[in-house]
Amino acid sequence: MRFSFNIKLSTYRAMIKRGITVKRMRDKDFRNADFSNLSFVSARFVSARFDSASFVYASFDYASFDKALMRSILRQYKDMRCIKQRPPKRGDFTAWKKCVSGVMVKLLIPKDAKRSSATGKKCRASHAIVLMVKGAEYGISMHDNKTEYHVGQTVTCDKWEPSRWIECGGGIHFFMSYREAKGY
Repeated sequence: MRFSFNIKLSTYRAMIKRGITVKRMRDKDFRNADFSNLSFVSARFVSARFDSASFVYASFDYASFDKALMRSILRQYKDMRCIKQRPPKRGDFTAWKKCVSGVMVKLLIPKDAKRSSATGKKCRASHAIVLMVKGAEYGISMHDNKTEYHVGQTVTCDKWEPSRWIECGGGIHFFMSYREAKGY
């Protein structure tokens, strides 16, 4: 059973015992909250406030923190080793992007591209080379409906978002597998 923010009932009960009231959950106000040893797998914390919260041994796989205020937490847990990034840290690799009308684009993320992922399956890169387009002559971005993906072209984002925790920030968005991109 899942409650507010798509969390497990046991996590919800533990939050209540720790003084995190339903009102605070509704207001997305988690300042100074103790999330130690709790599971937030696939939770959505959009626009929540987390300053001075504790996340020791908490699990956040596939959780979303879009527009969340986490400044003091990011200073406290600088490298957040508990949440691994999906794209490889170095070297070239291939990835997939879904475009308008279900057109699929195979990308080469070059070794010099900045790359990032938050906690979900969606990743970002500063630039990518289009290797293949399936389903049309070229792909058109679902985000802005104008960026085109032509085979052989290098596509560069307008503005790179350096924070990995802003999943929908600036960058060329992609998935590590065809299946993930197709299901998006």
